[in-house]
Amino acid sequence: MSYEPDVHSAQIAILRHLLFVPTAGFAELQKSTDLTSDHFNFHIRKLVDSDMIKKTDDRYELSPRGKEYANRMDTDENEIEKQPKVSVALIVERQNGDRREFIAQKRLKQPYYGFYGRLGGKVRWGESFEQAAAR
Repeated sequence: MSYEPDVHSAQIAILRHLLFVPTAGFAELQKSTDLTSDHFNFHIRKLVDSDMIKKTDDRYELSPRGKEYANRMDTDENEIEKQPKVSVALIVERQNGDRREFIAQKRLKQPYYGFYGRLGGKVRWGESFEQAAAR
């Protein structure tokens, strides 16, 4: 059985923002929550103390634990998805003369930010594979 930390919606917003950037400053993260500075400072400190994010100089980034937790997030709904995680992978190929070409995508979300791979995504709870592939 795994431990699921109790994460406030403001903390979810911070984690979500950090999924899409390698690092972010205090002001940038605060804008993503619409919280006052004191209120935001409380939540960011909780995330640092629980080892979900780490602070380096004046920048914040997801820790390995934070990447694993945030990787289960439905970023459209800002909530943690039910597990297990199922995904679809699309292999799109075309013939260009005598060469076979494949479409790849650059990941712009942690934990594989900046990596290239095949097209794909999570299948949401109750969604068919066809619906996920079309999305």
